[in-house]
Amino acid sequence: MQTLPFILTTAGINAARDADAAGIQLELVEVALGNTLWSPDKTATSLKNEFKRLPAGGGPNPAPLYVHVSALDESTGIYTAPEVGVYAQTDHGKVLFAIWSGSNGPSKATGGVSGFAFDLLLSGVPAGSVTVGDTNFSNPIGSETVVGVNREATRQETIAGVLERVFVSPKKLVAWFNRKRINNNLVINGNFAINQREFDGNWSALLNGEYGYDRWKKHQNGIEQIIEGTGLVAGEVCMSWAGGGIGYINGNAVSTGESVTVPSNANISIVVPLNSDFIKLEYGEFPTKFYPDDLSTALTKCSRYFQKIYFGREFWAETLFINGRSHGFTLLNPMRTQPTLTITHTPNHHHQCFKTIDAVYWSENTIHLMTGDSATPVGTKGFWSEAKVYLDAEL
Repeated sequence: MQTLPFILTTAGINAARDADAAGIQLELVEVALGNTLWSPDKTATSLKNEFKRLPAGGGPNPAPLYVHVSALDESTGIYTAPEVGVYAQTDHGKVLFAIWSGSNGPSKATGGVSGFAFDLLLSGVPAGSVTVGDTNFSNPIGSETVVGVNREATRQETIAGVLERVFVSPKKLVAWFNRKRINNNLVINGNFAINQREFDGNWSALLNGEYGYDRWKKHQNGIEQIIEGTGLVAGEVCMSWAGGGIGYINGNAVSTGESVTVPSNANISIVVPLNSDFIKLEYGEFPTKFYPDDLSTALTKCSRYFQKIYFGREFWAETLFINGRSHGFTLLNPMRTQPTLTITHTPNHHHQCFKTIDAVYWSENTIHLMTGDSATPVGTKGFWSEAKVYLDAEL
């Protein structure tokens, strides 16, 4: 609420006295705004250059001899008003009851709804002789217990969650809720902390489609990750990364911080430049800060798509499968689908060594490697040493 030293006009005072003498109240019905700065006095009968009138509303009077006047402007106009008038309704028409002019007048920003409120000192008029037209209209700041006028929170203010006396639109509320209920970063290993393939970082040495760091493969426009679509909801997603350049979401070119709309339950392809880091894809229209997963969480997420088994001195079990032996491994994390198997080199031997893998039996969290060495006697122990087995279930 603004404190403006209004001047009661002679015409306004006389109208209040006449109303009191007739046993009625003088009704204040309009607030006028003008764009001329001047020095009015009590003889004024109008504003110098009026450009807008608004219906006057009332509210709780702050003290005896004061009346509360408010107005609401829902137009798209932009202005600052250096002159303000309050008009009263009489039997002979509307008269200027009070006037003010100064440099700190009410203003309205673009596209916003603006509310103005003033307290008029009723000096020189009979007590109780003046009222405001719509006594049910009030324009205080709204709260949990007071109905009033508030502005809409920006997207940044909605995410920050600090301000109290602003309102949140349904659209922003849904976007905020999606951020909270869905993993904030849909990208896995966005800072390349997990490197089970022991990639040396030289992307130029890889062919398109070859994987380097976990979940990341070479792409003609940089490096790509395919985000699994199962359970994803349709909506706007924003991608951000450090390093600049142009990225792609499902083939749509974006700069860092830009967003596109994606469908539900569909894989999402993201591509970023080779020199990118701190890569993030999140629901919403604008980016938030990148926070990396701890290494244990990051490895668990990556192991759904790729796992490495290392043999230092690993003994095989004596379980006979048809014509050979097998060994079962409990996986770090259930894999997305049955993985393909790669062995890095021929292992060393001790007693009997199984140098070939003839079959793989897989369940969600266990894999059995089976050898075809049927000549190996039952009960003979063999092992692989210094060997690496890679399980690949990437998209």
